[in-house]
Amino acid sequence: MKRLTLLLAAIPVSLANLGAHCDGSPRFKPYQQGQAVCEVPGFTPQCPSGTRLEVRRSGSRECEIACRDASRRYHGPYGRYYRYSYGASLIEIGAFQLGRRHGTFRTTHVPRPRSGGVRLVNETSYRAGKLHGTLRQIRGGMLISLSTYRHGLLHGRYATWQHPSGQLTYSHHYRDGHLHGPWIQRRGHVLIKGAYRDGLPHGHFIVVSASGKQVGTFDFEDGRGAWKRFLLDGTVIESTEMRFGMKHGAYRTYHPDGSLSQLGQYHRNSADGLWCTYNQRGAVMYSRPMRGGGGTNNPDDVRRCEQLRGQQRQAQPATAGQQQQQQQQQQQQRPAASSSRGGSSS
Repeated sequence: MKRLTLLLAAIPVSLANLGAHCDGSPRFKPYQQGQAVCEVPGFTPQCPSGTRLEVRRSGSRECEIACRDASRRYHGPYGRYYRYSYGASLIEIGAFQLGRRHGTFRTTHVPRPRSGGVRLVNETSYRAGKLHGTLRQIRGGMLISLSTYRHGLLHGRYATWQHPSGQLTYSHHYRDGHLHGPWIQRRGHVLIKGAYRDGLPHGHFIVVSASGKQVGTFDFEDGRGAWKRFLLDGTVIESTEMRFGMKHGAYRTYHPDGSLSQLGQYHRNSADGLWCTYNQRGAVMYSRPMRGGGGTNNPDDVRRCEQLRGQQRQAQPATAGQQQQQQQQQQQQRPAASSSRGGSSS
């Protein structure tokens, strides 16, 4: 099944230029009604005027039936059947217009008999050879991917769901090929919700646990901000500064107790400067300059890491448990303060 998945990922690319090399050996031959030499299951072509139905067969594995005009271009209904060496098969049915894909193409991937695999169906829309319209991927009768294109570019909603649970994994919105609008993505046990504007993260992002509890927030303005990861108790375990939608600036990771674990820098998505790793007691465990060589754990770099840790020591957001303890302490102090005021007034 893993091999089939890899093949499916490559199929849209391999089929996109099918019309450009279909005249290779063996060549197309005129199709005769009732001819048993080639058959595509579920395909009954009716060619438009000015074209003729032709067939191409490659051994017992591949069969292709198409309507072609006087210029040898695909024009009209098209069907193809291919059987893989391990027993699975592919059936593709659609139509061409003046040599370019036009309309809905339906590609069905049939698993090997008695393999226990599920049927995967791709429904893809084209206009004048470019993706245009709604694209669906259906696995075992369940929708697992939905996207919308306009003139070859993503435009509208793009969403995926896990099979067979049906759990949402992505829900992004695009405008002319760029992220624009509501943005939802599942990462592990949390769901991140926010928005993009003109291809850049923008506005308020929240992180929600599987139970629906909000465990963290962060903000962006036109791609500038700090992307954060949280534990379920609200502890920040990773913070990456972003600029223009790229990693650019300070990078920090934290131990579960909130102490600094790693400190580094990014410059336009590339690691830059000195990177330092610390244990939970704050001692330098590893140091490495990302440019200029120098090796690891150089004494000067270790001292620099110690200095950086002191400079970067900032108030870390309290975890939910720490916040609860602080609230309890404040509530205990309030009665004592009020009683002392009452005693002095009397």
